[in-house]
Amino acid sequence: MVALGLTLIYGVLNQINFAHADFVTVGAFTAFFTATRFATKVLGLPDTGGYLLSLVAALGAGAVLGFLVNAAVFAVFLTLEATEVILFIGNFAGNSSIVKFGGYVGILTALCAWYASAAGVGNGVAGRTILPVGSPFWRPAAAIAAEPAARA
Repeated sequence: MVALGLTLIYGVLNQINFAHADFVTVGAFTAFFTATRFATKVLGLPDTGGYLLSLVAALGAGAVLGFLVNAAVFAVFLTLEATEVILFIGNFAGNSSIVKFGGYVGILTALCAWYASAAGVGNGVAGRTILPVGSPFWRPAAAIAAEPAARA
């Protein structure tokens, strides 16, 4: 669902096309490094702990990339990270109320992904902004300086 939303936003709106493959690659590398090097060798965690830590790290890397892209993508990764952490805590605490709350946060994640996808399709078809997706939270100074030249 996230990949579909990213593809539609960047493909249809003709924004810079990072494509979801970049997100997947960074997430996969982060997960691999965390599980095989950091968690097991540096922290001394068992394989299961390394795997669980790698999931959190990979989603965190996706959230950082989403933060640099736009608000809609960041919202998807942020709520996905929150869902995973809440479900993790609820599962290991054996508390079904926390797990149920994590399910509700998961539904919020799906709504964020749906909004990002709907914005990509709606804005692209209409040729104007119907559903705003927000601008990047941070842009390099070179990109800001290049905007007036690009408009001319």
